[in-house]
Amino acid sequence: MNPPQTPVPVGYGAVASCMNCDRDLALYRRFGALNSRNLLYMQSELMSMETRLQELDAEANDISKGNETWSVPRSWYYLEKARGEHWEVVMKIREKLEAYKTVKRERVKPMCVGDTNWTKMKILPPDADHALASHAWLLSLKKPAHRPMMNLIGYLRANHREMSQTDAEFIAEKHRADIVALSCQEKELMSLFLERHFSWMFGLFAIQESPIVRSENGGQMGLYSDGKIRNFVRLLAVIGSSVLPILSTVVLYLIPSLGARLGCIVAFSLLCSATLATLSDAKNGEIIAATAAYAGVQVVFISNTISA
Repeated sequence: MNPPQTPVPVGYGAVASCMNCDRDLALYRRFGALNSRNLLYMQSELMSMETRLQELDAEANDISKGNETWSVPRSWYYLEKARGEHWEVVMKIREKLEAYKTVKRERVKPMCVGDTNWTKMKILPPDADHALASHAWLLSLKKPAHRPMMNLIGYLRANHREMSQTDAEFIAEKHRADIVALSCQEKELMSLFLERHFSWMFGLFAIQESPIVRSENGGQMGLYSDGKIRNFVRLLAVIGSSVLPILSTVVLYLIPSLGARLGCIVAFSLLCSATLATLSDAKNGEIIAATAAYAGVQVVFISNTISA
């Protein structure tokens, strides 16, 4: 008996399957303006309740109304015992504050590849009712790269029957500033360059018959391996870090002129910093420190050569 065939995804299922084939395609709107507006409404509501609480405190601050009334803004016991408007406003403020500003933080493993700072504070995805924390988490998400966004737009255009034009507007160019990428993988400049211009060299396969990415106009979506690109860049980094010190040593040894040697030190230092910037994810301070150390080694080598 032949095994049952998997049904071909259609509509939103087809779009979701396409977005799931590459994590760089996990692009969504964060609705930043709506979230900001919601926070403003909640903020104004809290300000209004704060003003009313201050008015109730002022009204109760009259000893002539009795000791219990005078004690309401000063004692939790009398506030709870009275159970009047004062109590209701305090409870409403407590509930609204919980929904407004609860922020959960935790020391977690870095979410981005290449970030080795394990003690960095990260904003975790908060509960849906924590508005301020939700907005802070959304703001921490990164903007999508140009290539994945254009790929998703192209897919939706080629498969316009799978999602209505109105629903597909979420990825339109006019919403570009509001689109966030759930994947925040940081890549070296060389990796980005290879992806943009030489991705065909690292092609994993091209999906022609798959119902996931099949286009109505007969087009296809090609996939390339991120792992192959990373390994190739790592190989270039290993070769560069091995060859550059040896090459500079040989050149400085063969050149007799001191002025030419100093010029070579400048050239090799620039080459070192450029290599670090393009083939690694080193930060600016790390690039400066490594380049300074490399230049220092060259200067020491020249000094020893002159002394000899």
